[in-house]
Amino acid sequence: MLSSSIQYRLPLSTDDILMAKAGKEKNTKNKSKHTKLMNRKKNKLRQEKEARALRLKAIVKAGQNNKEA
Repeated sequence: MLSSSIQYRLPLSTDDILMAKAGKEKNTKNKSKHTKLMNRKKNKLRQEKEARALRLKAIVKAGQNNKEA
């Protein structure tokens, strides 16, 4: 019966568990560089996909023009 009267407090957030670190922020340069490179890669892939779609449309259109003539 004694164990039922004991209440355990759960931490509300990670701030209750961890203390803030002193000094400069950790790993921000690497994170920003990684984000920049990943955005560049995504943009490159998006542009290649759009260019491929435009080329395909041009090929289809040229094929349709040849059928009509």
